[in-house]
Amino acid sequence: MARTETLTLLFTDLVSSTELADRLGHDAYEALRGAHFEVLRSAVATHRGAEVKSTGDGLMVCFTSVGDAVGCAVTMQQAVEKQTRQVRRPTGPIQSHLSHASVGAGVAACPPLRMRIGISVGEVTRESNDIYGLSAVEAARLCAAAQGGQILAAEVVRVLSRGLGHMFTGVGELILKGLNAPVAACEVGWEPLADETAIPMPPVLLAGRQFAFAGRQPELDALAELWRQAQDGARPVALIGGEPGIGKTRLAAETATTAHAAGATVLYGRCDDELGVPFQPFVEALRYFVENSVSDSREGDAPAEPLLARGTPQQEPRPPEATRLRERLGRYPGELVRLLPELADLIPALPPPLQSDAETERYRMFDAVAAWLAAASSERPLVLILDDLHWAAKPTLLLLRHILRFQPSTPGPQPGSAGGSPARFFILATYRDTELDRTHPLSETLADLRKDSTVQRVALRGLDLAGVEAFIVGAAGHELDNRGHALVRAVHGETEGNPFFVGEVLRHLAESGAPVQRDGRWVSDQSVGQFGIPEGVKEVIGRRLSRLSAAANQVLSMAAVIGRDFDLGVLASLLSLPLGEGRGEGNDGALVDAIDEAVRARLVNETGVVDAYRFAHALVHETLYAEVSASKRVRLHRRIADAIKVRRPDDVTALAHHYQQAAVGGDIDKAVEYSTRAGDQARTRLAYDQAVVYYRRALELFAEGEAPAEPLGEQPARREARPPKNADSSPPDHDEQCCELLIRLGEAQRDAGDACFRQTLLDAARLAQRLGDTDRLARAAVANTRGWYSGGGGVDGDRVAVLNAALGAVEAGDTPLRAHLLATLVSELQFAPDRNRLRSLADEALAMARRLGDPRTLAGVLNAYINAIHAPDTLAERLAAGAERVALAEQLGDLRERYSAHFHLMSASREAGDIAGSDRQLAILAELNDELGLPVRRWSLKQDQATRALLDGRAADAERLIAEGFEIGQASGQPDALLIYSAQVSDLRRMQGRLDELEPLIEHALTDYPGVSGVRATVAALYCELDRDEDARRLLDSDAANGFAELVYGPGWIAAMIDYARVCAHLGARDAAVVLYERLAPWHSQLGIHGVVNGSVALYLGLLSRTLERYDDAEAHFAEAHAMHERIGAPYWLAVTRVERAKMLLRRDGPGDRDRARTMLDQALATAREYGFGGVERQAEKIDC
Repeated sequence: MARTETLTLLFTDLVSSTELADRLGHDAYEALRGAHFEVLRSAVATHRGAEVKSTGDGLMVCFTSVGDAVGCAVTMQQAVEKQTRQVRRPTGPIQSHLSHASVGAGVAACPPLRMRIGISVGEVTRESNDIYGLSAVEAARLCAAAQGGQILAAEVVRVLSRGLGHMFTGVGELILKGLNAPVAACEVGWEPLADETAIPMPPVLLAGRQFAFAGRQPELDALAELWRQAQDGARPVALIGGEPGIGKTRLAAETATTAHAAGATVLYGRCDDELGVPFQPFVEALRYFVENSVSDSREGDAPAEPLLARGTPQQEPRPPEATRLRERLGRYPGELVRLLPELADLIPALPPPLQSDAETERYRMFDAVAAWLAAASSERPLVLILDDLHWAAKPTLLLLRHILRFQPSTPGPQPGSAGGSPARFFILATYRDTELDRTHPLSETLADLRKDSTVQRVALRGLDLAGVEAFIVGAAGHELDNRGHALVRAVHGETEGNPFFVGEVLRHLAESGAPVQRDGRWVSDQSVGQFGIPEGVKEVIGRRLSRLSAAANQVLSMAAVIGRDFDLGVLASLLSLPLGEGRGEGNDGALVDAIDEAVRARLVNETGVVDAYRFAHALVHETLYAEVSASKRVRLHRRIADAIKVRRPDDVTALAHHYQQAAVGGDIDKAVEYSTRAGDQARTRLAYDQAVVYYRRALELFAEGEAPAEPLGEQPARREARPPKNADSSPPDHDEQCCELLIRLGEAQRDAGDACFRQTLLDAARLAQRLGDTDRLARAAVANTRGWYSGGGGVDGDRVAVLNAALGAVEAGDTPLRAHLLATLVSELQFAPDRNRLRSLADEALAMARRLGDPRTLAGVLNAYINAIHAPDTLAERLAAGAERVALAEQLGDLRERYSAHFHLMSASREAGDIAGSDRQLAILAELNDELGLPVRRWSLKQDQATRALLDGRAADAERLIAEGFEIGQASGQPDALLIYSAQVSDLRRMQGRLDELEPLIEHALTDYPGVSGVRATVAALYCELDRDEDARRLLDSDAANGFAELVYGPGWIAAMIDYARVCAHLGARDAAVVLYERLAPWHSQLGIHGVVNGSVALYLGLLSRTLERYDDAEAHFAEAHAMHERIGAPYWLAVTRVERAKMLLRRDGPGDRDRARTMLDQALATAREYGFGGVERQAEKIDC
C-alpha cells in the first residue's frame, strides 16, 4: 500500500565504471566494486539511512533527517577517496575482497575511484520497496550532473541544514534532464581524511578469512547502531558471548572492518588462558597504537615494525613526532610507562609515574588508560576489541569497568586530545559464556555492567539452516542444487550451526576429495551419507591433523604445550635444534617446513612477527594439548621454562606458568620463586588482583612441597591465605619465607580491595611473633589498615592486639616505624571508650614524629592525630593542625597527602562556620580528586559535595550526589557506605518532608550499627518526625539515665546532642533538656555539620531554652542562629529557625510577639515554597497565629 512522507533522497554513482571494468577485468572489478559498496553501506548505517535499492553502480538511499543525508554524503566521498589511496596497498575491507580475486597487476594499474552524489528533499511516495516523487527525480538528476568527487544538492537542502556545520557553495540554477523548471542547487564541501594518522587494521583481525561471513545480519545491525552511537560520543560497549567457535571474534572483526573503512582507528588485544598477564589486552592495544603512531618507519598503510625492533638511535621518533605521540596518549602519558616501559625511550622527558600509595597509583594508571582512549578517539572514532575476556585476569576486568565509568573532569575538550572533539570509542569484548559460573571473576563484572545503559550483551548461537546455507554458498561460490541443500541439512544437524565446526567439516570434505569442480560448480557423485561427516569437532580436527606429516604433528604437539602463541626459538630448544638464519636446509629447515605445512593447512597462523605463530583456533590448541600425556606435559613444561629462562629471563609470568605446571614433578623451588617474582611484577604494574593469584599459588606450592624455596630477593616497592598446616615443624627458613609471602599477599589483597587482607596479615603477624621476627611483625601490623579506622562504631581487637605486640617488640627509641605503629593504633582506637588513652597515644605519636623531623612521618601521624582529637573543644587545634598538614603535604608533593590535608582543613572550617574558607578547600579537593582517581576519595568528595548542596537547599543536586556517593562507596567496599548514605538521605527527606519513606531504613539502623555513637539519638529524632513519640521517648530515656555519658565524645558527639535536643523539644522533656543545654552551651558558635547538616548549635540551644521556658535566652540563641544561617546562605536552616522562633514568640506572647511570629512564618513559607522544603511548609501552615 502506497504512503506519502517527507524524506531526503541521496543517489550515488561510480564514474567511468565501464572503463574500470575493462581495465581491471571482470573478477578484479567485481571485487573492487564489492569493497566500494561495503564502505558506502557502512556510511549509510552510520548516518541512520535506509538503502532503497542498488542502481547498478550506485545506491539510492533515504533519510528522515537532512543533516544525516549530508553527513552521509561527506562520509561516502571521504571513504571512497581513501579507498583510492588504499587500492595499491590493500588493507581492511579491500583486502578481504581482493584476496579472493586474481587481480594481479590490474590493481596496480587501477585509475582513481571517483563517485558523484546528488541530494534532494521533499514529499515522496513509498510503494513496493521503491520511492517515487519529484525530489527523487531531482536527486537522481543532480547526481548525474555532478562531477566525480562532487556532491550536488538542491538549495532547499542547504536551507534545512543551516547550523549543522556543513559547507555549501551555491552553483546557481541547473537545467536537469526530465524536469520542466531549473533547480536551484549548491555544492556540499568536503575534505579528504588525513592519512598521516591512519592506523592500519591489526593483522590478526584480517587473518583466517577463508570463508565468507554469513548469517549474522541482525547482530551486525545491532553493532552498527552501537557504532553510530559511539560516533555521537556515547562510548558504548558490546559484550559478545557464546561457545567456542561460534564466531565471536569474527563478528567483532567484521564490525571493526566496517568502522575502519569509514575512518576509524581499530585496536585489538587478547587474553591468554595460560599466562593471565595483567592488563594484557590493553597492553597489546597500546603497543600497536604506539608502534603505528610513530610513522617514520611506516610505508603507507603497512603495519609498523615492533617497538623492540626499533631500538637503534636512527630509528627513534623525531622530536615533533614524539610530541605528536605524547599528545595522542592523553592526560597522563607518563603513567602508561607502567604498562609499556618502551614509551620512556620513545618519548623524551616523559613525566614519571605518580609515586603514592598503591591504590592511588593504580587508579591513576586506570585514569591514564581511559584518558588515552579518550584522546585517541577525539581525532577519529576508535574501536577497541578485547578478545577472550573469559581468560582475563581480574585487574583487566577492573580496568575495563573503570574505563566505562571514566568521566572527564570538566565538560568540553578531552585532556590531551587533538582538536578538542569528544571521546568517541566503541569497545567490543568477546567471551565464552560456557566458561563462566557464578564464582568466575567475569560473572561479577558482567552483573555489574548490566546496570550500565551503555553496555549491550550480544549472545551468539549456532547459525540456522539459512545461515549455514549462506556459509556454504559463500564457500562454493554458486547457488546449491538439491544435493547441496541436503548437504546443508546434514552439516547443520552435525554442527548445530557452529561456524567453526561448519568450516572444519567443509575443509574435511574438500581435503577428502569427495566434491569436485565441474564447469565452475562443486559437485559430487556421492550421497550425503557417503561424505562421512565426522562426529564432533575433535574428530574433525583429528582427521585434519592426520593429513599432516609425522614431523608436523610432533612439532605441533610440542608447540601446544608452549601455549596458543609460540615462537620457533623455544620450539627449537625443545627439539634440540639450532635456529640460525639459514632456512630450508637440515634440521633447522625441517622445523620451519613443518610449521609452514601447518600454516598451509590453516591450523596455525603467522602473527606478523618473525618466528612467532598462533594456533588458528583455541579448539585446535586444546585438542592437541589434551593428546599429550600428563607425564610428558610435566617434563615439557620444565624444558619450556628452562628455554624461556635463557631466551627471555624477564618474562616472569611465562616462567611462573610453566614452572607451576612442572611443579607436580617435584620441582617446587622454581615454581615458588617465579610465582613470587610474577606477583612482585604484577604489583609493580598495579595489577594487585593478579598479584594475589601469584602469591597465593606460591603459598600453596610451599604447603605442597614443604621445602624452602630460593631467596625471595628485594622487597617490592609496596606490598585468604594461611601458613602451612605444619608450620610448627617447618624449617626456620621455610617459615620466614612463608611469613614474607603472607605479608606480600596481604598487602596485595588490601590494595586490590579484597577484605581477606585482614586475616592474611593477622596470620603473617602471628607467624612473625612465633619466629621472633620483629621487622615482619611490624610490617604486618602497619599494613593491616585502610588508612583510618577499620569500621564505623567498633574496635578491631585482633588488629589492636597485633599493634600492641609490635610496639612491644620494636626498639623503644624514636623511629619512623614506631611512630607509624602508634599512629595506626590511634586510628584503630577511634571508637574506643577511653578517650584519655586515645589522646595520650596521639600526643605520643605526634611528639615522636616532631622529634624525628621527617616530613612524611609527621604528615602521616598528623592524619591519625587530627582524627583522634576530633571533638568540639579541639576545633581551634584542628584548624591549626590542618593548616600545618596542608603545608607539609605541599612540601612533599604527594597527592594523597594533599587530599587528606585539605579534607581535614575543609571539615574544620565548616564546623567553624567559615563556609567561604571551606568552599576554597572543597574546590581544591575536586581538583585533586581528578588527579587521584581514588575510589575512597571520590566517595568522600561526593559526600562533601552533597553536604554543601544540602546546606544550599539544592535538593535535586543533593539527591544525585548522595546516590553517586553511595554507589562509589559500595563498589569500593567501604564498610560505612550505607551508614553515611542513610544519614545524608535522612537529612534530604527531612528537608523535603518525606521522612516517612525511610521508615524501614530507620528500623534497621539500631540493629545494623549498634556500636556507632549517636545512632540512637538520630533514630529518636526521626521517630519524632514520624509521630512515634513513645519510641523516641524510650531511646531518650535510655541515654539520659546516665547523663548521656555513653555517647562517645568524638566526631559524632555534637550531632548526637543536637538530635536529642530535637527530641527534648518535641516531647517537652525538661530534665534531659537541662543536661543537654549545659553540654551544648560552650559550642554555640559552631555549625553542627559532620557528614550531615544540622545547622547552627545556637538553634538547638534555642529549642532547649524554649522547652525550659527561658524565653529571653531562647530569643538570643535564635537570633544568633538566624544571623549565622543568613551569613552562610543556608535557606533551609534559616526557614527552620524562623518557624521555631515563631513558636517561641507565640508561647511567650509578649507585646508584638504575634506580629513578629506572623512575619517570620510568612518568610519561612515563602522560602519553603521556593525551594520545595515540604516539612517546613507543613509545620508553618499548622501554626495558628
